[in-house]
Amino acid sequence: MTLAVVSILGHFSKTLMLFFIPQTINFVYSIPQLFHLVPCPRHRLPKYDPKSDTVSMSIAEFKKSELKLLGSIFISICRSIGMLYVEEFEKDGEIYLRINNLTIINLVLKFGGRMHEKTLNDVLMTIQILSSCLAFFIRFYLASLFYDVVE
Repeated sequence: MTLAVVSILGHFSKTLMLFFIPQTINFVYSIPQLFHLVPCPRHRLPKYDPKSDTVSMSIAEFKKSELKLLGSIFISICRSIGMLYVEEFEKDGEIYLRINNLTIINLVLKFGGRMHEKTLNDVLMTIQILSSCLAFFIRFYLASLFYDVVE
């Protein structure tokens, strides 16, 4: 909130949005569950396994018939480009789907596999740092493409 207030009062809200690239990606990736196009479980955080002291992506399980049209399209697209773990199975005579929950944390775990929580934190912080470097590059070297530059 502090960053948002300072950026609005300081008239650099577009610059701040650049620093929130991972959070924006997380929001866009989460939209199907947030707007209930795909069933959304109560908890979407990774699962902790005390035996191996690691976390793994959490899973949403639901009947395929519960899926709305836009949710089905989203799942098909993300599945085809490899951004979504999808497993179909039959239970009680109905087809069910298992998908990873739609958060950037679970997306990292989908690509990186099980990992220790500290390692996951390091990966997420690295993504944030690289995104911030990209934001600085855009702001200072590509500003004329994204901002109205007055000389």
